[in-house]
Amino acid sequence: MSKFAARRAARSHPRLGSVVADIWSGLPVRSGALSAVTCVFAPRNAGELNRVLVDDGVLVVVTPTTRHQRELRGPLGLIGVDEDKSRRLSESLSGLFEPVTESSLEYSMMLSHNDIEALIGMGPSARHGDPEARSAALTQLPNTTEVTASVTVSTYRKTIR
Repeated sequence: MSKFAARRAARSHPRLGSVVADIWSGLPVRSGALSAVTCVFAPRNAGELNRVLVDDGVLVVVTPTTRHQRELRGPLGLIGVDEDKSRRLSESLSGLFEPVTESSLEYSMMLSHNDIEALIGMGPSARHGDPEARSAALTQLPNTTEVTASVTVSTYRKTIR
């Protein structure tokens, strides 16, 4: 829910728009107005996403795999990723969206302590656990730590009724 990331995305192309909104309260977008929606590590309200997409609209969902940030989970007490995440995603969209493609993306990042703090601050672990204990544990890591980014990129097409 970074307004800064949304602003940067919106400026990347003259025909691109970006919205930061609560998906459960309704998006400030008219019905059938969007040709594509991207959800990156975000909650999904299938009904609302279906409402704002055109009939053959595309939904792209990026979710973490069980390998995402694995090097930090134990030492810093970060939240893990459910092994059934992909199946649960498909089930939550079924009836309104049809799966089109699914691909994996994985790479290593060399992160400083500041980078790791920023990474944690963007995810659910920022709201769970003991922040003071996590900060103390972070000082025990090397100055730079190799961390895995591992995601699944799933593309769905709106089911036409």
